[in-house]
Formats: sequence, structure tokens, C-alpha cells
Amino acid sequence: MQTRHIDRTLLGMLVVSSLLFVHDANASDSVKIDLKGYIKKSCSIIDISGDLDLSNTNNKTIGFDLYCNTPFDISVSSHYGGLKNGRDIAKYKLSLNIPEFGVNMRGDSNQIRNSQLFRTIKKIPFETHGQLSIQLVDKLLYSGDYEERLVIELFPTLIL
Repeated sequence: MQTRHIDRTLLGMLVVSSLLFVHDANASDSVKIDLKGYIKKSCSIIDISGDLDLSNTNNKTIGFDLYCNTPFDISVSSHYGGLKNGRDIAKYKLSLNIPEFGVNMRGDSNQIRNSQLFRTIKKIPFETHGQLSIQLVDKLLYSGDYEERLVIELFPTLIL
């Protein structure tokens, strides 16, 4: 009798352990994994000369490359409102074109001294090309150095 009781006990333990094993095999288990990444906003004008010499010409056009990985605002402003030689200021017209986005910013040096030409670009260009054209309105008449500081600024904006 005692053997049968042990056999039944052993059989019961085997049944319980096999049920536990079956339960574990069918149990649902999940793991949540958060994937993350970050890329810093970047906007820059590349391959543009820092100097534009208008000594022997009334107009000049230069190309440039532009890289932005986010939408951006662009502004153009003049430091003196023209090429300055002492008290004489020779005014000019400018045009900034980025054809891929239909950007054609135009203004004159006096206008952009008091305020900026400003444009919002809602697309992300990554890499594109543009042109800056300067056309003198007033001739450079007096001897000496003429100077002006034209500032083109890019401001990365938020992606909505």
C-alpha cells in the first residue's frame, strides 16, 4: 500500500510539474525596446568667397553651396548701406537666388542696411546651390579703399 501511495504521490508530482512546464512553454513574455537617435540641426553656406572685388566691374555673381538638414530662415543685411569710402557711399543692388526653392531675394544696399531681406524656407534642402549677384548703382569715383560687409545668415527652424 505504501508503494502505491508513493507511486500516486510521485505520479501527482510528475503531473503537476509537467503542467508547470506546459504553462511556462505557453506563457507570453514580451520585452519593449526603445530605439532612439539624435542628429544636431545644421545649416551652413559652403564654398563662398569672403571677398567680392568690384574695382573693375559694375556687377559680379558668385555661386555657393548650401547645406541644411532642417527647414530654415535666411536673412541678408548690409553693414554700411553701400561700399563706403570715407563719407562717400556707393550703393548697389543685390540678388540672392536659390533656384531649387524658388528663392529670389532682391534688394538694394540702403534698404537692407535699415532692415533685412528675410525669407522662410519650409523644405529641407540638405545640399543645394545658390547665387549671389551684386550690381553697383553708383560708380566708384574716389581713390582709396571701398568697403562693405554683407551678412547672410541661416537660422535653423523646428520641424513641425
